Amino acid sequence: MRALALRLGGNQEAWNSVRGSTFTFDNSGPTVTIGNPGGTLKIYNSFLTISGTAVDVSTSVKSVFMKVRRADDGQYLSDSAGAGAATSWGASVSTIPVTSLGGLPAWTYTLDSNSQWSVLLSTGKFDVYAWALDNPGSTSTVTGPQSFMFDISLPSAA
Repeated sequence: MRALALRLGGNQEAWNSVRGSTFTFDNSGPTVTIGNPGGTLKIYNSFLTISGTAVDVSTSVKSVFMKVRRADDGQYLSDSAGAGAATSWGASVSTIPVTSLGGLPAWTYTLDSNSQWSVLLSTGKFDVYAWALDNPGSTSTVTGPQSFMFDISLPSAA
């Protein structure tokens, strides 16, 4: 892009001193990964941290969002503030803003306790999805599900 200055008195800047400016056109969203839970289905008896990375090659990442779905009944974890105090589940899709972005590209969502994973019979499968938004407003594709099992039931002897 080039610009030319012209004063009201008629003085015009010479073409050889025209100043240029560059800009970046960004119409692609960031790339998001979910690192915890990982790609292999694991069973946990304590699970407090969901984490991953968000990178944008042209600009910087503005926000990361996630959702957690309980596979048994299709309910979604609710935490609209992203504060880690999620204790309720609902039928409507609940978007959780990830508020710990200080160390981008890494992002982390930390829960206060394990109480939100309690389900009938103290076991269940959960699916995690994540996506990000960059500063120009481009959204990544949704990554996931990355799944994990939560089980606090005691084993029985045969």
